[in-house]
Amino acid sequence: MILSSDTIPTFVRDLYERAGPIIRYRIQRDVLGRDLSHIAVAHMAKDVAALPPAQELLSAQQSNALWGNFVQTFETFQRLCEFGLEEHDAVTRCRDEALFPTLLREDALWELEGLAQNDAERHAARQAVRDMTLHLLCRSRRETDLLLKSQLERVLAEWGYYLSTGPHHAWNGAALPTIYAWAAVACYPWSDEEFERVRDVTLKLDAFIEKKQPAPPEATPEVLAAIALRDVDKEIYLTQPWQLFYSLETAARLGVVRDLPWATWMLNEMEAHQDSDGFFRFDFAPLEKPLYFFPIEETDPARYEIEYTFRAHHIYKLLEYDF
Repeated sequence: MILSSDTIPTFVRDLYERAGPIIRYRIQRDVLGRDLSHIAVAHMAKDVAALPPAQELLSAQQSNALWGNFVQTFETFQRLCEFGLEEHDAVTRCRDEALFPTLLREDALWELEGLAQNDAERHAARQAVRDMTLHLLCRSRRETDLLLKSQLERVLAEWGYYLSTGPHHAWNGAALPTIYAWAAVACYPWSDEEFERVRDVTLKLDAFIEKKQPAPPEATPEVLAAIALRDVDKEIYLTQPWQLFYSLETAARLGVVRDLPWATWMLNEMEAHQDSDGFFRFDFAPLEKPLYFFPIEETDPARYEIEYTFRAHHIYKLLEYDF
């Protein structure tokens, strides 16, 4: 179902008219706030699920509710979320039958077990699996959940311990802050009372990594070092703008963009790339292959401006800008 652009506010009307069905649906839901309780939007969600790219993923789900191995499932699950299909039966089945059990089982390592040669490396692999699982669960759910909250409180306690022990010259077996745990914390719907505490820990962690621990400690197992939260060269975000939008969206979900220097810089850079016609454009080297979060619709790099512009408006919505 394609809704008439006459029902679309003027600030995104040009974008809506140029976009395909996935981004049109995401505009309706994530920019205009029209959820699945709107009949027309619910029909759009069904239409997106019927598209060949979505059907290719949905039909590949295995009997154990995964898509291939754990890492492949991580990527497929997130791509379905980027399509806006968080409430599709296949996604909820994966949550209930695979992800929640993985979160609760301390020995669940999936294929990462093959990378662990000793107890320390198994511990690191388990943290990687846990944090990736938390990210998927928090990314795909929009309501509070006591189990997820208890696990996130554990993450926050680990961050507090990490901060209290000072700079780390060598890995000591303790949990490290990871990009996926950070994203999970950002995606969770904290209450107003909880937010200040979460925000405070997040800001302290960011400052610590920027000034004292810009890279993982020496001897950190590769499975953990690869996803450890770290300081990133700004040049990467200018040459790979999809990374800028993804990171900025994560910070916007937590509501700390104006509190984090790197996020404020990203927001300013994003806004500097908006042209007079309202579209956001970047010069970049084309992707060699699609990422699980980009592009969700446009395969022609010349049309990436449509997705960039949608993502910018989604970020503005998360930041509660009033248009």
